[in-house]
Amino acid sequence: QQSLLDVDRQSNPVPQKFVDHHLKNQQLLSTIIEENENDTTTSDDSNEDTMSEEEDVQQDVEEVGDPLCITRK
Repeated sequence: QQSLLDVDRQSNPVPQKFVDHHLKNQQLLSTIIEENENDTTTSDDSNEDTMSEEEDVQQDVEEVGDPLCITRK
């Protein structure tokens, strides 16, 4: 983030180096998104895992009766 501020202060238009860096990040992001869309099995599994973990946490809260956790819901 600091480099962004420095670039804004020093020069306009933005240096080519910074533009290249930004484009690389965009390409990385798009490839990651494509991988996630293609690989449905892992995303489904991870969703199920997070759901069961949340349910476990809620059950623990009900058993213990921690007032802070209950009000946070």
